[in-house]
Amino acid sequence: MVHEGKILHKLLKEKGIGETEVSNKFHISRRAVYNYYKSENLSNKVKRRFLEIFQIDINKKIHSSLYRQEHPSHQVKEPGDSPSLSDKEYPDDISWLKNKLREQESIIDQLLSASKEKDKRIESLEDMLKIALNKEGD
Repeated sequence: MVHEGKILHKLLKEKGIGETEVSNKFHISRRAVYNYYKSENLSNKVKRRFLEIFQIDINKKIHSSLYRQEHPSHQVKEPGDSPSLSDKEYPDDISWLKNKLREQESIIDQLLSASKEKDKRIESLEDMLKIALNKEGD
């Protein structure tokens, strides 16, 4: 089981955010912050507040922690190792990014096609305008 309070504490440390800053922004005591760290499960309201105020997505970290527990061969590299993204280390993230990339490429193709059609219509209208102007001049 993933201990959400410990994950929260780790994420705050990584961002250099201390208990005093959390207590000031949340308008709670430092003791309440420490109680969050001790909590095995945090409420969705608390998680949302950390996301809104500190841009800390606890649920995403919990998901990746659960994945690593279920797939111990896909461990995160130690600090100092050269960072790299691979399908094996972050399969959900890589898959999501690939899908997003395909969606964006499809949108770009549609826009290019629409742009080419628009250019053709403009050329056609320009030709018709030239013909109409030539007839008026005759």
